[in-house]
Amino acid sequence: MIGREFWDITPIFEGKPPRLKQKIVCPVCGSDVIYFKHASGFYRGNGQYRLDIVVKCGRCALVITFGVHITEEEFNKLSKSKARLEYKDIGHVNLNEEVAR
Repeated sequence: MIGREFWDITPIFEGKPPRLKQKIVCPVCGSDVIYFKHASGFYRGNGQYRLDIVVKCGRCALVITFGVHITEEEFNKLSKSKARLEYKDIGHVNLNEEVAR
């Protein structure tokens, strides 16, 4: 599924930010301080579900959205809990410090 090679979304179901599977850097300034901003699930149509993961560069403030494909089951699980997770719910987390190994 598109986006899964970069993201482990299982922490979302526990109210935690997703984990990166590999380090990312800002394409504008090259900083590796990448903060989680928010994540929200939605139905795109035609049986397609997405989890938008939004991150923000801690240096130049560039905001980037990753549209990660999720299954209908994952979407339903998100909908039953909190369908949107925000940084204010968990604090500022530099996702590169939490890279999944």
